[in-house]
Amino acid sequence: MKHIDVAELLVSAPAPMTRRERLLRWAGLVRESTFPLLLYSNLEHWTEARLEKALIQIGDDTAFALAAADSVFRQQGLAIEPNLPALMAFFQISKEQLHGFACDCGGTIDRQTMADRIEALAA
Repeated sequence: MKHIDVAELLVSAPAPMTRRERLLRWAGLVRESTFPLLLYSNLEHWTEARLEKALIQIGDDTAFALAAADSVFRQQGLAIEPNLPALMAFFQISKEQLHGFACDCGGTIDRQTMADRIEALAA
């Protein structure tokens, strides 16, 4: 039987990221993406039940799918296909904050603007 050194396990586990680190990484993923990112429609009117039904699927053209596909975020505990409340909890953002960069009520926004708004949440 092989002896497992607990200290060795602790060293190999990734250090937990702070909220700020998570948001800055996410903003970087958005900024570096090579395709237009879709926005949600009328997000400010979504009920909690509708938020819970909104699964984030890898391959979708959203900032959320970029986060869900990121191996670092998965190591940090983000589910592969989370719903919006799980993603909001992971990044510690409110529905109002989510609305600020993910809703189409103000028209379309480019990736740079979206990334800037996510970075602003980290400040």
